[in-house]
Amino acid sequence: MEDFSNNKPFFLGLSLKVWVLIILICVFLGLVLYQANNKFYSREKKIKQQEELGANISLDYDNNTNVLKLTDFTPTKDYLGKTSGIEKCFDFTVNVHLKQASKIRYELAIKKDPTSTINDQDVRIYLEKKDVAKEQYLSLLDPTFFKANEIPTDVGTPTGYMVLTQQSVNQSQKDYYRLRMWLSEKSTVVTGDYSVEIILNAIAE
Repeated sequence: MEDFSNNKPFFLGLSLKVWVLIILICVFLGLVLYQANNKFYSREKKIKQQEELGANISLDYDNNTNVLKLTDFTPTKDYLGKTSGIEKCFDFTVNVHLKQASKIRYELAIKKDPTSTINDQDVRIYLEKKDVAKEQYLSLLDPTFFKANEIPTDVGTPTGYMVLTQQSVNQSQKDYYRLRMWLSEKSTVVTGDYSVEIILNAIAE
């Protein structure tokens, strides 16, 4: 009769060296997955930063992405869209740090997602800038439809983007912006996609 008294589970029969090797492999795989995960999430926040002949400027935002997507398909009058809830806004900041440069000109622009299925004429776009002294946001761009520029601008915004505003700054400062989008009151759209990506271009002088 076969004696099973000395039979041990496979994992108990492994030597110490084999166990150490298995542990090291697990640690290595864990580190690889951790790094890959970090890289994935760091790509989502695409902070635009550039050095411009004695100046530094960057576009920063609280969200994980610099894309604003239309999520409400209720046709809205402009005066209501301009005061919609904070959950429908995209807040971001332009940080300017002048070094040797005397001033910097920058443009904020948006690029429409090419996969968007809603027509431009159905969507209203509105930009505000914060008046820090008054602690309130003021209109910078009246509600309008997306209209892409046909030629590159002298500041560097490419063809196909829509310039929202151009600013000239002669000191280091932070500019606070709020972008809103809503469905035009004349629209009959009930579903679909529409999103824009915010970009920053600048020239130091």
